[in-house]
Amino acid sequence: MAHQRRSTADISPLQHLINLTEVRLDNNQISSVDVLHLRKLSKLTYLGLGNNPISKTEIKRLKQSLRKCHIDFYE
Repeated sequence: MAHQRRSTADISPLQHLINLTEVRLDNNQISSVDVLHLRKLSKLTYLGLGNNPISKTEIKRLKQSLRKCHIDFYE
């Protein structure tokens, strides 16, 4: 059985890019995202998280926190 590395995306550098509208984190083996930094991106309308080992609970948490943002997730 192959070992699958899981990680939290360090998106803290993005918090200063206040005009950012899209963040694409597809295919990065990310298992969680720190929503605190994303909340600072008030113009964020799209978050791509496809093909990452993120739980449905984590996706639900993100959707509740980022209501104005479309979160694209597929396994």
